[in-house]
Amino acid sequence: LVTGQSATSSPYVWTVPNVNSTNCLLAISGVDGLGNPISDTSNAIFTIQIQKTITITYPNGGESFMAETNENITWTSTGTINTVDIYYSTDGGFAYNMINDNILNTGSYAWTVPNDASITCKVKVLDTDNQSTVLDVSDANFTILALPVTNSISWTNPLGGNWSDGANWSGGVVPTATDTALIDLVGTYTVTLDASSTIQRL
Repeated sequence: LVTGQSATSSPYVWTVPNVNSTNCLLAISGVDGLGNPISDTSNAIFTIQIQKTITITYPNGGESFMAETNENITWTSTGTINTVDIYYSTDGGFAYNMINDNILNTGSYAWTVPNDASITCKVKVLDTDNQSTVLDVSDANFTILALPVTNSISWTNPLGGNWSDGANWSGGVVPTATDTALIDLVGTYTVTLDASSTIQRL
């Protein structure tokens, strides 16, 4: 509602409200020089649509992720955005790799962080139907940390035995905190964890 506007101030610059409607009309009313009421209304209805926007909330810069861990990419949006496409960059946003496309716009996506180490990573979320105009990119860089280099040590005794006995492992060495222990020997046997042990992965 605008009141007290001079009749000679046409055109009037109108800030369109942020509402969704397909049944909009404009009405103007006033009085003429003799004090008689005058008015006019739009000849036909028109449409107002809420502006579509996407705003990434995480990761948005400064985070550090270990490769092959799970992180939730999150964002907010306005307007009607049915599906989105998600990308990540390791060079500060010059080139992007697809994470997934045409996914429902739920505001969150469970991402398995790739083993693609970089200190200049960003994510980008786009409206599938308006990729060039409705999108957002992380405000600043985040970091992906590479998986540590590990040795693989395999179980070799088909009869089973104690974990702490080096004779049961390839190379005669019991796996330690920097090793990957592989127990993939075909057969039925029991590996007895007879001592406390820390390994990189199993």
